[in-house]
Amino acid sequence: MAKRYNNQILLIILALLTLVLVWAKFIRSPRKERTFRQELVRIDTSQVSKIILHPQAEKGTAIVLIKQENQWILQGQDRSHAAQKSSVQNLLAELMRMKAQRLVANSKDQWAEYQLTDSLATRVEVYESDQLVADVLIGRFTYKQAPQNQYGYGQNIQGSSYVRLSDEKEVYAVEGFLTVTFNQGFDHWRDHTFLKTRKDDLSKITFEYPADSSFVLEKTGTQWYAGQQLADSSNVDAFLGQLQSRDLYDFVDHFQGIPDYTVTIEGNNMMPITVKAFKQSDEEYYLHSSLNPDAFFYSAVSGIFKDVFIPITKVLPANSP
Repeated sequence: MAKRYNNQILLIILALLTLVLVWAKFIRSPRKERTFRQELVRIDTSQVSKIILHPQAEKGTAIVLIKQENQWILQGQDRSHAAQKSSVQNLLAELMRMKAQRLVANSKDQWAEYQLTDSLATRVEVYESDQLVADVLIGRFTYKQAPQNQYGYGQNIQGSSYVRLSDEKEVYAVEGFLTVTFNQGFDHWRDHTFLKTRKDDLSKITFEYPADSSFVLEKTGTQWYAGQQLADSSNVDAFLGQLQSRDLYDFVDHFQGIPDYTVTIEGNNMMPITVKAFKQSDEEYYLHSSLNPDAFFYSAVSGIFKDVFIPITKVLPANSP
């Protein structure tokens, strides 16, 4: 009798353990899975038509990026400019890579700790046509130095950023320093292009300078000539290298003027490029390139100005008269 009673107790305990196991596996676990979302953003980058940023760098003032045909247009601060396409592509790529590493908070009371309140965060809204497909707030980040491997390598810094979706209370840690991409001012998103050439394609460069200092640098066969003089090939090669890819970041707005210096760059497989310099003082110039027609840039006389607006002696042999 006692043995049968003990067997009944064991069966009851076994049944209870089975119920606990079923509850943990099929009821409790899915609830945890629903709380932790690894994929935070799902967008089709080819269909994105508009991005609205509210960066802390602009104290939350909206910056709007609109896609028109294959061109991105930047709007905000009562201005409209061509946007830097590569910067927009990088922004979208960062959103696509955004995967939650872990859930760090699930209460509104903790938002301020991670700089994820409306007043502290950088907000990113992404639209496909007129439909809002992503609305993310980006807060502070943390970092640590990666451990070295057995060969002494691995000194990179590892970073985590804190984000939340605008209509949810949960805070997630994601890999990377997202602030570097998203929390940027208006001019960061503008087209920075100043020069872009392939030096092997170049064949003629015309320098229009004040007084009688103008000259033409032109390729005849395999030789370069400056005016009527044979140019130094290494000097010319160094100069042409300075024209290959130059971006500028110091914008000058609301400027009009008559150029003091003009350089026209011509070659094969390219439209002529005209670069103009407007003297402001002996130390300062404003520059303009036909590659970026709605932008003027600042240059010190020792900056890119001296790289483009060279004297004829810069490309002649050292012993030339």
